[in-house]
Amino acid sequence: MSTVRRLRSDIAPHNNQLSALIYYVADTDLMVSYTVHGKTEDASGDFNYVGNTLYNHTKPIEVPVIGLYPQWNNQVTCRFYDESGNLIATDEISISTEHQHYRDDTVFNITLQEQSAGAINNVWGNSWMVTSEFNAYDRNGDLRMYFMQPYSNEMLQAIDGYLYIGSHEDEAWYGRRFFKIDILGRIVYEFNLSDSDGNRYANTHEVINDTEGFIYMLATDNPNRSTNTAKQDASLLKYNNYTGEIVWSRNYSQQFMGTTIIDNGYTNDVHLNSLSYLPELNQIVVHSRACSVTFGVSPDNGDILWTINSSYNPDFGGIVPHLAWPTDGSLEYENGAHTVFLTTNAAFSEYTDLAKGKFVLSMLNNKASLDANGNPVVRLMEAPEDKNTWEYTPLDVLFYAVDLQAQTVSQVAKYSFGEDQVTQWMGGVFEYGDNYTLFTNESKTFFVFTPSGEILIKANDTLAAGVLSYRARLFSSDELTCLIATAQR
Repeated sequence: MSTVRRLRSDIAPHNNQLSALIYYVADTDLMVSYTVHGKTEDASGDFNYVGNTLYNHTKPIEVPVIGLYPQWNNQVTCRFYDESGNLIATDEISISTEHQHYRDDTVFNITLQEQSAGAINNVWGNSWMVTSEFNAYDRNGDLRMYFMQPYSNEMLQAIDGYLYIGSHEDEAWYGRRFFKIDILGRIVYEFNLSDSDGNRYANTHEVINDTEGFIYMLATDNPNRSTNTAKQDASLLKYNNYTGEIVWSRNYSQQFMGTTIIDNGYTNDVHLNSLSYLPELNQIVVHSRACSVTFGVSPDNGDILWTINSSYNPDFGGIVPHLAWPTDGSLEYENGAHTVFLTTNAAFSEYTDLAKGKFVLSMLNNKASLDANGNPVVRLMEAPEDKNTWEYTPLDVLFYAVDLQAQTVSQVAKYSFGEDQVTQWMGGVFEYGDNYTLFTNESKTFFVFTPSGEILIKANDTLAAGVLSYRARLFSSDELTCLIATAQR
């Protein structure tokens, strides 16, 4: 008969306050699954982890538990299985978070409004809505993850079971330090934010990975020295994902000299804010909010390969192909967009053949700098700010079909979400299975919607008054499982 013995449990051993490490010893190799039980008798609040990692019994076993409730005496059941999947032991444990302290602006519960029958169970399911502050909410709207300052996760990227996170210890938006961590908040390494020439950077907005194991990060100079020759938020860095060292850095300041920006942008602010990787083409899609420009670059050196230029930046990129868009009014050109991402949703399969350079980009069109007639209000990038001439209007979600062979771009879908949905600087659209999520900062609203624009779930008041969140998205049950498995040691 196999024996499993608990040694101890540590609540919040790292930055995730609603997590724990439980330590066991055993006399046989084993796998661990667990349930953090919900507050009610039904199973809707249960958080279940089914593990398939085989622990070596010659070492102490660390079980990373996430999904605890705040200010609650949590009941957790750990189950132990042998290599063949046979249950060999069970352990019931209480883990209290009753004496923890939380920031005054913490929202402990949000209300999910089901707009389509069964959507919370069938679509949201066991996923969590995670904000840039690392607050996560389950299908009942209960807080199940809470990270202490000074970290903030503007990227909301989980790559190979790890999170990539900036430090806001100086209370600035940009990460003067940047880390690869696990779901407990345990640091794997800190990125080197200095290149071989001694340039010092701060992380901004986005980080992605390619199929070769490299990481790409948007960055700005640190300290900020945005001048006529060095623009702000204008750099792309390539990293070795195993060491955190820079492979190459590319500053696009010269390419953006003399360009035109939307009027609610800062002087000399390129504001690169979105990255996507195109695996079949081995290209990276980059977006500039200030210039409303999207362009493709080579992961080998950052060279610009093609552009989607706005009407007020028709020549950006020089001699590379400029993708043509219709002049018949069938394309609503974006204005200060966010989250310009590749979407692989089957709903747009007729426009997708990556091997032939055909793909669809989804984006939040912030509509951040318009006049009373809906026309863009712009100025030269080097010109002083003028905050009296523009307004921002209710957002749209746009889908652009790109054809690199034909060198064209067209609009294949557009959805609006109400006159109260505005978010000039923040927010984002993310693909989520067969659907999408949308977060709006100023309106503090979160949507789950279909590729045809049908709203399935809506949540209001996702943030406290005065609180900002750059993005929010659903982390799927599979993503959460991967994050836990990676944290096992």
